[in-house]
Amino acid sequence: MREGKPVQVSEGIHRLTRGVTNFYLIGESGKYILVDAGTPTDWAFFAESLAGPGGKLADLDAVLLTHAHPTTPGSPSAPARKPERGY
Repeated sequence: MREGKPVQVSEGIHRLTRGVTNFYLIGESGKYILVDAGTPTDWAFFAESLAGPGGKLADLDAVLLTHAHPTTPGSPSAPARKPERGY
């Protein structure tokens, strides 16, 4: 599994990738939107990337899917399956 590192592409916008897919984390005022969702194995990388700027899973307001792709099944629903969501 490749390691990844968030890359800031603009203020409040980070590209997340470990080499297979690109997905984006947009943050403003302590709330976050995930654009696309990576692959199911990217969940830990996403959670670590969110924690970097001090975010928590409960701060994720939305997941925006731009397209259907065979590499993303299961990823968009991952936040709902995680008990640490808090709701």
